[in-house]
Amino acid sequence: MKNSTKSLVPVAALILFGACATGVLAFLVVVATSFGFWGERPFFYFEQYNLPMLSMVLPIAGMLLYGAILFGISGRRKEETTSVVVEGPSNEIINDQGKEAERPLKAA
Repeated sequence: MKNSTKSLVPVAALILFGACATGVLAFLVVVATSFGFWGERPFFYFEQYNLPMLSMVLPIAGMLLYGAILFGISGRRKEETTSVVVEGPSNEIINDQGKEAERPLKAA
């Protein structure tokens, strides 16, 4: 899981950059079309290059990749950590011969 997590990070970064670039391009197309720059040509190219679909697919793919990366990182942390058990003092009473002696009774 460690190697796949490391290899997904650059891909997720490229998808994030592509999603941001598509959003900026969509904003510029809407502004250019609403103010009448170049007529209807910006919106025509926007639809011809299938950018409305990309503006939906890229963020979804990015979220899925980042989820996979976070799942891989959290799984790796669980594997690396070891359980630390701190034991308290032993309640055994050992006499002079090395054998366990009888425990005194405790008052209620």
